[in-house]
Amino acid sequence: MTKLAAQSPTNRVRVLVWDYPDMERRLGEVTTERPTDALRPSFDALYRWLLNRCDLGESATAILFVPVPGGQEETVSQWLAQVRRDGFAAFARPALATTEPDEMSTELLEVIGDIRSESQIVELLVASHRSETLLRPLEQLVGEDIPVSILGFRERAGFATASERLGFIDVEDVPGAFRSALPRTNLFELPAGGRLLGPLARAARGGDSTIPLPTTAPPIPVPGAPERIAAPAPPPAPPAPLLAPEAATPEPDPLPAAPPIPEPRTITNLVADVAPLTRPGTVGSEATSMPTISTGTIFEFVDGLVRHEPNGVELARIGYQLQQRYPEFDGPAVGYERLADLAAAVAQERNLQLESRNGTPVLRNPALGETAGRSVDRPGRPTPPNGRATA
Repeated sequence: MTKLAAQSPTNRVRVLVWDYPDMERRLGEVTTERPTDALRPSFDALYRWLLNRCDLGESATAILFVPVPGGQEETVSQWLAQVRRDGFAAFARPALATTEPDEMSTELLEVIGDIRSESQIVELLVASHRSETLLRPLEQLVGEDIPVSILGFRERAGFATASERLGFIDVEDVPGAFRSALPRTNLFELPAGGRLLGPLARAARGGDSTIPLPTTAPPIPVPGAPERIAAPAPPPAPPAPLLAPEAATPEPDPLPAAPPIPEPRTITNLVADVAPLTRPGTVGSEATSMPTISTGTIFEFVDGLVRHEPNGVELARIGYQLQQRYPEFDGPAVGYERLADLAAAVAQERNLQLESRNGTPVLRNPALGETAGRSVDRPGRPTPPNGRATA
């Protein structure tokens, strides 16, 4: 197995590992539908959320684990390239014929071990529900002072909420992760007065109104697969699922190769209101040749960091996350010599507010108001009585 690039032993990192086969399967189970692009989470939003959990001096590492069926390498590579552009690294291996539930667990634990040997993990987030193979190893990590939380669906994560060591975060609580509320049947957070759960489907008059529930793990499709799980009928026509190599694969459109994933960077001595926005590699008046990033992309990224934070985000943290996410961004080349200049432009265009709080510049969304303090879930804390931590 190829290891990740070596990090400094003193590097502090927050790690998210995403078990794609398991998360895709559980998404199908809790929604009783075959996952489509409309239902799947946004990896860009997940990575921004991970970045926003980082303190100054910490870096973020997100890794997607995915099996690749023979004959579908070209189709899968296009989708995987976009996931890498969203900030995720990827661990890919050939899909195996076995359907054992721990088929990805060994690789996942080995990669975590590699990161641990090279960095200090200050938080480990595991998006998987494989309790039989992951529960004991993850609880052992907690015993070795590594905070661990399961990121998943409450209906399928009873092992995590019952654990005295593991934290739990419902993936639907991640801001912007899903386009709209998922059609779940979650009975774990019913109010005392009850809740009306609408129908998930309607049958024609005289027809069978029973909603079929998945009895086996659905195949893992490339984004764009058909919507409803047909049980026990075989998978529908193309685009082909990731785990169904015998299905027809649509001819893909050309797509540029994915850029290399930038190494995490730690920013020190960043003074938000005077910090220059010079891209890495600049020495005096000479700069290395690096691709440029559009101003619109940068505005969208900063807006995404601030939009759901009631107390706003300090400019120092914005600068840190900006340089980590887009190290090639050259502020002076597009007219922004200082981070404060960029923040002011974003505030004007996106209806945000740039203010000073105890001498510290902060960018926030005035439409959210302001709370006395921001509640941040930390792994290892007891799960609230409702069994669900707030992300």
